[in-house]
Amino acid sequence: MDLRWGLPFVDGAADLVYLCHVLEHFYYPDEARCVLEDIRRVLAPRGTARIVVPDIGRTLRAYVGNDRRFFAARRAMWSWWPKADSRLEQVLGYAGVGAGPADFGGHRFGYDFETLRALLRRAGFTRIVRSHYMRSRHPDLRVDEASHVAGAKVGRRYFSLFVDAQA
Repeated sequence: MDLRWGLPFVDGAADLVYLCHVLEHFYYPDEARCVLEDIRRVLAPRGTARIVVPDIGRTLRAYVGNDRRFFAARRAMWSWWPKADSRLEQVLGYAGVGAGPADFGGHRFGYDFETLRALLRRAGFTRIVRSHYMRSRHPDLRVDEASHVAGAKVGRRYFSLFVDAQA
């Protein structure tokens, strides 16, 4: 199913939506905003969406801090990821820089909390809070363990950014 074509649900049909490691595959801001607006449309009043994306802020901090452990752990987790000759190439490739139109599997954008929160607001969401792995305020959205990538971490630090947003 291509989310750019819209969700096949009536307005207000869902109380909860879980979107994990998907949003970064859409062009920012237009495609990503349209997907989030459609999710907002299908949520019931006061419904909640849990959005999980790669945390580009954490990746940038690892880059600046020359955290070789971070990059080695990410490389071990995603061994299929194209080899990069430098940390900068890894960071930019992970954020979607250089992704071609034929490569839908690649990332199109990298999110930190500030940027994702602003995009969610533009899509009509309110009460946007940063969360943590398996710690959604809504018990039925504590399903991060179902995603192999959401649970990926180095030490006690997750590679993902977890956000809950209310319709």
